Amino acid sequence: SWVDKNGTILGSNPALDYVAIQNDEILITIKNENGCTVSTRIKIYVDNELKVFLPNVFSPNGDGANDRFTIFKNKVPVTKNKMSVYDRFGNLLYSEEIDFNDNNSGWDGRFNDRFVEQGVYVLIFEYQDLAGKSHTIKSSVLVTR
Repeated sequence: SWVDKNGTILGSNPALDYVAIQNDEILITIKNENGCTVSTRIKIYVDNELKVFLPNVFSPNGDGANDRFTIFKNKVPVTKNKMSVYDRFGNLLYSEEIDFNDNNSGWDGRFNDRFVEQGVYVLIFEYQDLAGKSHTIKSSVLVTR
């Protein structure tokens, strides 16, 4: 049997599919056909810290390299996200939920179907973690050609 630290039975099959979102401890008890029983505890350590990489430069020039501003992250899930880009006057140029680690997702450097001028733009990335807590990361990005 598989039992969590709260005493809840998780299963009784030889294998257990279990997803932990925080550190946990599971008690495993095995009983053979002769009635012999052995138990052990497994400690599960979960690294649930979101690690995000926001590039500080991209070049939307159609050469196939760094043509979109994409946010990269580890495998820790988030429930909601939004990336917004502003010019130096505070005008909103882009705001959308994005797909992480996807070079086809993110800002393509355009505003009103035209490429923005080279320069520095303000980036605000907002997301919600699995616990429902909201986070905001503010950064800047240099657009080059």
